[in-house]
Amino acid sequence: MSKNPWHVPDHENSRDIERKRSGNEPSPFVRLLVFIAGMALLLFGLSLAFPINSMADPYLLRGLIILFIFGGAAAFWSRSSLWRLIKIAGLWFLIITGISTFYLYRSDLGTRFMSAIDPMGVIESDEGLLVHRSQDGHFWLKARMNGVPLLFMVDTGASNVVLSPQDARNAGINIGLLDFSGRASTANGEVRFARATVSSIGFGSTVFYDVPVTINGADMQGSLLGMSVLKKFASVEFRGDMLILRP
Repeated sequence: MSKNPWHVPDHENSRDIERKRSGNEPSPFVRLLVFIAGMALLLFGLSLAFPINSMADPYLLRGLIILFIFGGAAAFWSRSSLWRLIKIAGLWFLIITGISTFYLYRSDLGTRFMSAIDPMGVIESDEGLLVHRSQDGHFWLKARMNGVPLLFMVDTGASNVVLSPQDARNAGINIGLLDFSGRASTANGEVRFARATVSSIGFGSTVFYDVPVTINGADMQGSLLGMSVLKKFASVEFRGDMLILRP
């Protein structure tokens, strides 16, 4: 049986395939440039997520140096195609962008999560005490009066803290001993009131002592948190659906 003159040995075909594959691979310098571009994207993402003074952290710098050395070596001697390297760099960019975005808005996300769990709770943050607007359009918050949790509606039009008779009793005030000789005109007509002083009223870790209050003579849907307490805060800011009380 005669040999096929056109037959090419398998080892020669393997060398041809290897040469074609090598011809399609980017040079080591191109791979290194792609890696440097990826590192630039990484540093850009870190600059968004971390303040300038955090970039001087020794652990962060050490990690970046290790990443640059080993990542650069891997990119330089990698046999992956240029397209694969670009896809890997793009994937890392998306990961860093996602982490940076979460880091930037972690406080707001945490605030909204806690607000969903306890809509009328006071959330302590770096900005101050945060209160979200309720569905009725008002700002309701929970406070501790004489150690007892009570619900208040923030009312900048009220000069004092106004307690309903029931809330006054819950706070330990014996309303039977009070003098309801005071009179005030409201939208519902004239009402009687009495004055008293409570030992404390607290919002999270912020506590005020010896706070004068007014006890309404008629039933109320809820107690009011007026300016006599609000002015004790360093600032009171309404920002959209959020009230920020800064101690």
